[in-house]
Amino acid sequence: MPSRILPDSVPSILRCLTTAQDKYAGTAAPDRALSVAQMALISGGPTSYLVRLNAADQALRLALAAQAPLTADLAVQAARARMFVSHFHQVLDLGIARGKFAAGARSFYGRDVHATSIPNLDTYQSLAEAVLNVGTGESARATAEGGSHVPMALPSASEVEDAVQPFMDGRTSSATAQSHTNAKQEAVQALLPEGLALTVDVYDTVEFFYRKDTDAASRRAKCREWGVVYTYGAGEVPPVPEQADITDITTPGPGQVHFHYDALNAAVFDVFHKPPLAAVFLKVAEDVEAKVYQVSGLVVGAHEFKVLGRNDAGDGPESAVAVVQVN
Repeated sequence: MPSRILPDSVPSILRCLTTAQDKYAGTAAPDRALSVAQMALISGGPTSYLVRLNAADQALRLALAAQAPLTADLAVQAARARMFVSHFHQVLDLGIARGKFAAGARSFYGRDVHATSIPNLDTYQSLAEAVLNVGTGESARATAEGGSHVPMALPSASEVEDAVQPFMDGRTSSATAQSHTNAKQEAVQALLPEGLALTVDVYDTVEFFYRKDTDAASRRAKCREWGVVYTYGAGEVPPVPEQADITDITTPGPGQVHFHYDALNAAVFDVFHKPPLAAVFLKVAEDVEAKVYQVSGLVVGAHEFKVLGRNDAGDGPESAVAVVQVN
């Protein structure tokens, strides 16, 4: 027995209410399944739900668009900063091994005196800390050693600071953009409960309006024209899924990404991922029913994701690529 599927995300709520709005506008008054009062709540003016949700969703998309190039540039600058800091500590270690620098010199740069490896530079936070330790450490060592001080070279501390400044600046800009995106995401999420209530009202009203149609397939077809979505019974072939959409993409913690996705009429989904500097997307999840994806253990950098929906009729169009900066 076919059953209805209630919207559970911003894209599915928008599809339902926009479909209802368009159907209402193109239907003569006596044949409208929804009332004037219901439509006023959905799209009747500047304070109606669709106006507010579309504005919030557009603001989020603009925030994500502004954040994406900053995220990509930060990954490039981080790679350069990591190279300079790594070279600085490698040269320092070689100088200590040759007796050029005192054995305790590592301590000035935030390292254990007997360290056998350079500082961890895997995350942006650890890289930023190592950058600061280079400048403050060199000054502290110069003061402590006085006239016997031998400055670091190839690269010098000042060369490291100059080379990594774009990374430090970019990190600040990227963090500001991420905070702005998070605020816009929260604004969208705050509207979801109201949207879910409106879509339930649409479903209930439309199905009641067509309750006397004794042909079940015909009745569902009429309801679908108003935005109601159903699972399909035996022998029924659904339409090909519409384009998938990724929403609510966040980085809950270091090396982690979490997001939701959906596609109208899709039964299962494939998720694709392209790590930083990779040439192609890799399929990381196949034929999954859940509309949420979470992954951990990712390297620092800009990661790209896309999704497509599938059902018995075939594959739908892939979503737009979502880019997220992992720290």
